Amino acid sequence: AELCEFSPTRSQRAKWALEEWIDYTSNIINLPGGQHLSDTYLDIHPLGAVPVLKTSSYTIFESVAIVLQLIDEHPEK
Repeated sequence: AELCEFSPTRSQRAKWALEEWIDYTSNIINLPGGQHLSDTYLDIHPLGAVPVLKTSSYTIFESVAIVLQLIDEHPEK
């Protein structure tokens, strides 16, 4: 799984859950530098926001949605 994030934003909520539950890589998105407005990033998240979680099966936005998805996938945690 790969998390696109920037601190301090609500992406820290998703990062915390990922740290507790699964292996992932982090991709810091340079919001002040406008990286979130690049065509490459807008292909990942059409609104240019963080966080985004990409897995081999899906891409999901919004920190609470990411945490809820992880809870559904890992109820034992």
